[in-house]
Amino acid sequence: MNKKFSTLAAVFLAVSALSTSAVANVTNGNYYRLKYSTTTPTSTEKYLGVDIAKTDSVVLNSKATGSTVSAGTDTPDNLLSDRYFWKVNKTIAASGDSLFTFTNRKTGKVLAFDAKEANAIISGGAVNTWGWKGHSSSASGIYSVSGGNTYYLVEESGVVKVKKQTGVTPPTSGMLALEEDVPAAANMSAKQLNEKNGGKGFELAFSPAANGEKNLFIESMLRAEALHDGSTTGTFELDSDADHAPVVSSPAVLAGDTAFFAVSGKVIENAAKQKVQYYLVADTTYFTGLGTTGVVFTQDTLKITKDAAGKITKVEPAPGRVLNAYRFVTSYNYDKASMNIEVVGLQAKKTSGYYKDDVQEKSLASGKSWYVYVAELSDRKEVSVIENATAPSTKITFKTGSAISDLNTKVAYAVQKVKDDGSLSKYYGANNASTNKDSLDVASALVPATQYIMIHEGENNYSLYNRAYGNKLEEASGAYYKTDKEGIYRINGTDYKLTALTTAAGEAGKYVGYRHFSDSEVANTSFTLRVQSIAGNSIFIASKDSSIFAANSDGQFFTVKPYDSEKFGYTSKDSLSRTAYMLVERYGDRHLAYDKANKFVLSKEAYNTQNDTVVVFFQATATEGQYLLAYAQTDETKGKLASTSMDGNYIIANITTGAIEKSASTAVAPTVFVFENEKNEYQAEAAGHKIITLASDDAMSITRTDDNFASLKRVGQLRSAFEAENFALWVDTADATDETKPLYFISTKQGLDSATVKAGNSLYMVSVEDSTANAYKWEGLSRVAFIEGKYVAGTDSLELYTATDTAKYVKKHDNEANWAFALNPDGGVSLQNMKSNQYVATRNDVLVMVKKMDEAAMFGVAKSEVIPTSNGTIDAVEGVSVTTDNGTVTIQGAAGKSVVISNILGKVVAETVLTSDNVTIAVPAGIVAVAVEGETAVKVVVK
Repeated sequence: MNKKFSTLAAVFLAVSALSTSAVANVTNGNYYRLKYSTTTPTSTEKYLGVDIAKTDSVVLNSKATGSTVSAGTDTPDNLLSDRYFWKVNKTIAASGDSLFTFTNRKTGKVLAFDAKEANAIISGGAVNTWGWKGHSSSASGIYSVSGGNTYYLVEESGVVKVKKQTGVTPPTSGMLALEEDVPAAANMSAKQLNEKNGGKGFELAFSPAANGEKNLFIESMLRAEALHDGSTTGTFELDSDADHAPVVSSPAVLAGDTAFFAVSGKVIENAAKQKVQYYLVADTTYFTGLGTTGVVFTQDTLKITKDAAGKITKVEPAPGRVLNAYRFVTSYNYDKASMNIEVVGLQAKKTSGYYKDDVQEKSLASGKSWYVYVAELSDRKEVSVIENATAPSTKITFKTGSAISDLNTKVAYAVQKVKDDGSLSKYYGANNASTNKDSLDVASALVPATQYIMIHEGENNYSLYNRAYGNKLEEASGAYYKTDKEGIYRINGTDYKLTALTTAAGEAGKYVGYRHFSDSEVANTSFTLRVQSIAGNSIFIASKDSSIFAANSDGQFFTVKPYDSEKFGYTSKDSLSRTAYMLVERYGDRHLAYDKANKFVLSKEAYNTQNDTVVVFFQATATEGQYLLAYAQTDETKGKLASTSMDGNYIIANITTGAIEKSASTAVAPTVFVFENEKNEYQAEAAGHKIITLASDDAMSITRTDDNFASLKRVGQLRSAFEAENFALWVDTADATDETKPLYFISTKQGLDSATVKAGNSLYMVSVEDSTANAYKWEGLSRVAFIEGKYVAGTDSLELYTATDTAKYVKKHDNEANWAFALNPDGGVSLQNMKSNQYVATRNDVLVMVKKMDEAAMFGVAKSEVIPTSNGTIDAVEGVSVTTDNGTVTIQGAAGKSVVISNILGKVVAETVLTSDNVTIAVPAGIVAVAVEGETAVKVVVK
């Protein structure tokens, strides 16, 4: 006994108030419906089942007024479908009470929930073993005990929910009252039989299994055909889709729920070049030991006579046979999910004369039937017929399918119907949450409304759901059967072609259908929006002052600001997400708005009566790189998307008037836009010695002053010491993780003594905005300074020394020594500090920090033709030196020691043992770390 089960058993022993009566008439392993009962019965019966689409959701449904229930097609109100049947497993506790588990026949999942109050979603959780006192005369609720609490089911506003009560005693009222229910066995129509194999027919399984002679009941695909009235009295149609019992008056056909079982694979061509179908028939030959009723099943033709209109006027057996030996009645046992099959009649064996003369039907004793069963002979088991008053113990079931190996639930599919002539329909798609139509010319990997995800429902059952709207494609959901054509499957009797389009699972398929900007792109990317398909023109969304319009001119540069994100489509099984954005002007703080005059403008105001901030989705079209600007519905009080986020409006460009307008897609075709001039906002630089000059005066360059501040100077200014090499700054990659915004260290070794240089230290340019000392301010603004520090090899980090013998360990992101070269809209680059997010400006040649780019200085960055001597040779320790030249590193004074040389990414580019005191090693150009055995690693630049 498992722990959860034994806990509930102990509770039953402890609760003396419980009745000792168990559920009446419940047999272990049988299937039952759980019918909702009230103290005041109503005319509407409700049954506990699982949802037709979301099969983990427990529902309580009733039959719609006027609808037909049957064992056939699974419709939402079909209370005879497998979704409403539960296999009951019962164990008797020591108290004499019964403990139950319930397993759904459709899904194979146990009625089990997480131990919490919530909607009743089957999860396989701890609440999985139930007490139940209900029976047909006195129904009561089911409940479970877990963790010292009692859990039970209720119905609130049509939703089944799990409730919790503290303690192990179940509530005396309020629980969902359920009683067991088994519908009476019902005869199956031809349509119901054939639906078990996608409309092609059905296959049967027998228990015990037959292992004797070839058995057409097991080894053949069967198809049921039934006769029913034609348009003229006395004429009939033989139909494998007949969904009702024929009631006809004819000597050729008897009334009743009967069908001919056609052997699907057996069709021959007769002398008249006509195709003739073979049918299953009970023969006159019988198995030895079973008597004359223990007949063998074989196959033969039927003689079908038709009138000029093609209507059947008569059905006759093959010569020497009786028609009733072709006819079968199949009844379905709901409690066992099995069938009884009867042969309507058997032929009496002639003792004399020719077999085709005087054919007679065998007499059947009153109250008995000819049942198909498995006869157990001494050496084998055979399928035969027995005359009996009740059905034999043989269990006959439909063969169950298995998962189809070439179907993939991790991709999205395009769906087309195969027409009667073999051609394909248009593609299925959806334009709202309730409609799927085969009306699209193209299905695209870029557009989720044209895609369907596949959910495996067990065995060979699959369901298709539209990715954009989550609605189920009912006609292409059900049992799937492979055909002999690639990618074509038979579903509900119709063939469909499925074409894999795109990955549907995980991050790879998460943003299908909408343009998504990464955090880096949001921070660092700008673009213009061009109207697609304007021949010979480049029409952009443009601006002047605050007005927005469409024009053949330079486009307005925008950046995006994320507003809110949401999952959409079939959210319980799919990963699709979309983000709505505000459009913000580049290098400004105005955003796209729709004012009270119904015009688009650039505005600093948000969400008031004058200006309404525009929030859009960039909705993909079937052509890569082309988008619709779909209006997003927002809840302004919460700053979130509204529950219905797509309001059906689009931003359109009126080429005639030049206006940018808002219009519903049903009124005007939405304008297709293309992202143009999309660019990073930051410039990348190769590592090396650089001169950073003022854009407006290229004779002025950044250098270090004697007091370690950054300033703009000219060569020879003030003192001859400001020579060309004083302006050569070492620019080195600090962080290249975000390729749209690379970060750099800017440093120099000038002004440091040889011992400090030997220790691997440099002076790093930093922003000192954290300082409160006036000495670090200029006109109230923070200055730019050079602070001694050391690069820590292998970590891409710095130690910055802020005071004597004090080290500050700074990681590679977000620190005062990290700089980005931001592209300035007025030309050149501006230096942006990552710690303060501020920009370098000049005040009387002093470098200070400002908050806005439009106040920042503009610089040019160029390779230095002069290499400072202090950066040319680095002494690792006394006696060991490392020098560089074009493509080489020379190490002196380290004979017999090993050396490892790595690039900036840590990849080893050279490794050897030094055989002399002067060894030159070839290495790639760039920054390399040289680690000599027993010495501190040093970082050098190789030209």
